[in-house]
Amino acid sequence: MLHLLRHTGVVAELVLVAGVSLALYWPSTAYEFTFDDARGVVENPDLKSSTPWTTLFFHDFWGNGMDDPRSHKSYRPVTVLFYKAIVTLSGGARDPYGFHLAGVVLNALVCALAHLALKLKLHLPSFPALVASLVFVVHPIHTEAVCSAVGLAEVLSATFLLLAWLTYPPSGVLMPRWKRVWRFSLFTALATLAMLSKEQGIIVIGVACGIDTITTCNTSNPLLALWSLLPLASTAATDAAGSKKLKRLQQHGTPKHSSTKLKHTTNTNNTTNSKEGKVTGATTKAGTGINTARLQLVACAVVAVCLLAFRLVIMHGQKPPFTAHEIPAAYAPTWLSRALTMNYYVAFNAKSLLWPLGLCHDWSHSSIPLITSWTDVRNVHTGLVYSSILAIATWAMRTTAPAAQSTSRAVTCTPQFWAASALLYLIIAFLPASNLLFNVGFVVAERVLFTPSLGFAVLVGVAAHALSCRRAGEGGVSEQARVQLLKDAESAFLLALNPNSTDAAAELNYGILLNDLGRHAEAEAMLLRGVAKNDPTRTSVRLRQHLGALHFHQQRADRAHDFFMQAWQLDNRDANTANGVGVVFATEDNNEEASKWFRRAVDLNPDYSKAHFNLGTALFHLKRYDECLHHLREAVRSDPSSPDARKQLQSISEWLEKQSRNAAKTLV
Repeated sequence: MLHLLRHTGVVAELVLVAGVSLALYWPSTAYEFTFDDARGVVENPDLKSSTPWTTLFFHDFWGNGMDDPRSHKSYRPVTVLFYKAIVTLSGGARDPYGFHLAGVVLNALVCALAHLALKLKLHLPSFPALVASLVFVVHPIHTEAVCSAVGLAEVLSATFLLLAWLTYPPSGVLMPRWKRVWRFSLFTALATLAMLSKEQGIIVIGVACGIDTITTCNTSNPLLALWSLLPLASTAATDAAGSKKLKRLQQHGTPKHSSTKLKHTTNTNNTTNSKEGKVTGATTKAGTGINTARLQLVACAVVAVCLLAFRLVIMHGQKPPFTAHEIPAAYAPTWLSRALTMNYYVAFNAKSLLWPLGLCHDWSHSSIPLITSWTDVRNVHTGLVYSSILAIATWAMRTTAPAAQSTSRAVTCTPQFWAASALLYLIIAFLPASNLLFNVGFVVAERVLFTPSLGFAVLVGVAAHALSCRRAGEGGVSEQARVQLLKDAESAFLLALNPNSTDAAAELNYGILLNDLGRHAEAEAMLLRGVAKNDPTRTSVRLRQHLGALHFHQQRADRAHDFFMQAWQLDNRDANTANGVGVVFATEDNNEEASKWFRRAVDLNPDYSKAHFNLGTALFHLKRYDECLHHLREAVRSDPSSPDARKQLQSISEWLEKQSRNAAKTLV
């Protein structure tokens, strides 16, 4: 919290979001109990002071035993515990003020947590994050959830859900193993509390794991991300992208043709800011982040299966006894009527999110008539909704393959990624209450849209962001937006700094970001602060690699050489470090020594395209032309998409042919 208070921008946004929520719903504290509150609170036997606290762990939400054939099997002991605590604090009286006050305060907390999650998990800039958060705050669909006592189940579950999501350890971020295990354990506990508050709270496992997977795989296509997690696909992708690993320097420039010789130039662009050579520091090695994502995906699956198994056991093998009055579509006379009506319910919910006019607290029995034929005009609404979802998904998933990406923020800072994440969240959160997977005890219940509506709000925020960036060109991001992204990331990284920890990952991330912002002196100071922590993980190597790259860009070759050699002493199996040392020697025209280091790099990683390129260039200057051509061909083979390697190979081949022709003419 002390770190948070240092960033007034973040605090102001959180205060604004929570403040609007409090101001909007505060009048509801004067309301009485309404509708389902009578059965869920007023008449609930578990809330009597004489009822033991342990009893509610064997009863459903309404006070019936879970083994009772009449029970709807809605097992929410955490919510009932919360109710009982409110009653106890109210002196044993079931005063509506206490329940409504709790709902208003919890809703403000949920709104603030939602805003924090959008910035930290989806990397949304301030403008679209604020638009999304405020849409979430003011959306009328929340009225029933916030203003009714029974709706507290939704708000309480959302609180634990967002806390769990924020706790989920990102697969692509370096951290000690004990810390990752601790965070995942805390995530599991909070996800369990979310489910025990309201059944749909279990969706946080799918949300957290799904969004983390596409983030780690650096794609907005969930199918592509899942494919990349398969062992064979992951290995192939890593091999194909060997030259695109995250921690590397830029290659030498392309020699230019001359009538007498080829000039060897060194690219002095910022080696930590180039498109192909950027060192993100936020992720581990290319394979390590994927491996971590794969392990956490399996762990999430195990947790989900265990929770579902517990849920089935607590139901005593009985199905909820829903009637035709509660869910008439399930009892429709034909399969066609059931299918069309159930899918129309999805369209009806989508309409409530997009155009919340004519909301109602009780959509049951014949309030939404059954669809009995294809000619019913409501089928058009269903088709439009599914077509819109498909169109958004298609646009959002227009992204390159993970292996072709070079930085962890290349995709995650795009509207496509935000839209894909929002759609993923919206679909996963809504499915349990959609009646599509299994029957639920209602036709349409607006309060169950409380959690899914955050995904809809993000889509609105992304649309607003896209409109604000139209001047930058279709599909582009303006310079102002890019700078804002970096500023928002700076706030997030500053929050992660912990002077009392030996974990230097935050210093590494923040140092890289400062370098991206052009604040090189501050970047150097932050990276040196990380070095001073003596982090026992590979972060220490990466800190020195970045310091070497930073000094190389500042044309301080001696300092660059020192840091690269320190990194080599810590890990003499790192091909990127060997390549970095070689680049420094090549800059000093010491091609003999440079070629030795480049050769070490390709020996450690035979698919390292840039090292092959650099070795070929150094060998050219040493007049070892056959070896030069061999390594340039290897550079093209390792990275067929690299135009520099092809151009270099063509340029040198043409030069050698010309030299051969000249030599032949001389002999003649």
